[in-house]
Amino acid sequence: MPANGADFFPELVETPVFTRLVADLWTAEEYRRLQVFLVRRPDVGHVIPGSGGLRKCRWGLEHRGKRGSCRVVYAWLPTRQRLYLLLAYRKQDQDDLTPDQLRVLRQLMHDP
Repeated sequence: MPANGADFFPELVETPVFTRLVADLWTAEEYRRLQVFLVRRPDVGHVIPGSGGLRKCRWGLEHRGKRGSCRVVYAWLPTRQRLYLLLAYRKQDQDDLTPDQLRVLRQLMHDP
């Protein structure tokens, strides 16, 4: 049984923005590891204050250390058994989401 408490794995849903960013951030193997990690532990990310339940986790990049890590913003909806991959960015490019980014992502999750 997956660690998420279900008898099956949740469906992964990517936003078009997330899909475009994947190739710039990770190798296929790094991305596969991220997917497996999140499916097994969808509640691992910290809830972003003021986000309506969106989560953010850190995902290291091979041979790049902590400063080279990425942030992955996602939503875990256990009632739907879906994990929405919304946005990813390098820590060196941005620390936190801007208020405008939070607003857009919150709105997106109201109409998944």
